[in-house]
Amino acid sequence: MSSESNVKLTIALSNPDLDAEEQERETRNLLREIKDLDVESAELVEVAETPLGSKAFGGFLLGVLQTEVSIANCKKLLGFLGDRTYSF
Repeated sequence: MSSESNVKLTIALSNPDLDAEEQERETRNLLREIKDLDVESAELVEVAETPLGSKAFGGFLLGVLQTEVSIANCKKLLGFLGDRTYSF
């Protein structure tokens, strides 16, 4: 029996030209686009422990999301992220 492993990625977006609301909007837009891809899960990262120097917005870490994707689809996701976040 063959079982495929998944990869968990934490993605942190940072753009000093955006205020907190704009960055949150960009993060949620990216999250929505990632959910349209073939991923196992994708979600914002809730504030459990706020790392030194990070900011929280509405109970979630500002600009941070996590996704889980199969190894087979990892290259597709990384290519999408490269294309989508090139301007950040």
